[in-house]
Amino acid sequence: MQQSGGTHHAAGHRHRPGGSSARAVTPGEAIELAEKGIRLSPTDPRLSIWLPALAGAYYQLRQYEKAVEIGRRSWTLNRDWPAGLRYVVAGLAELDRIEEAQAPLAELKRLNTNLAFVEGNLRRLFTDEAR
Repeated sequence: MQQSGGTHHAAGHRHRPGGSSARAVTPGEAIELAEKGIRLSPTDPRLSIWLPALAGAYYQLRQYEKAVEIGRRSWTLNRDWPAGLRYVVAGLAELDRIEEAQAPLAELKRLNTNLAFVEGNLRRLFTDEAR
């Protein structure tokens, strides 16, 4: 279907010639897509890189327990990629499990010796754009 300004696609977004047809997905859509990808490729060696996105989507939906679980899974798979650990710390804090958050927070600080960097990441996690 052609209209002025671009082409409509079945997904409901408009593609502009020469432009991007990408659109932001909701946390629910992100979960659906990520879980489908994991089902299709459960042994993907980059799984630890993709899991923090899934943890982040659960975190945005305030499903903190699930965000912590997935963040821990990412951290277990790759101790050199701390992105999942951020959701562990933030999720535990949201669940008021401050004592339990201390060990992962110490590890996150150890990996990111620049405390301002860690603080900035945690502040972004606690900024809920959906509110």
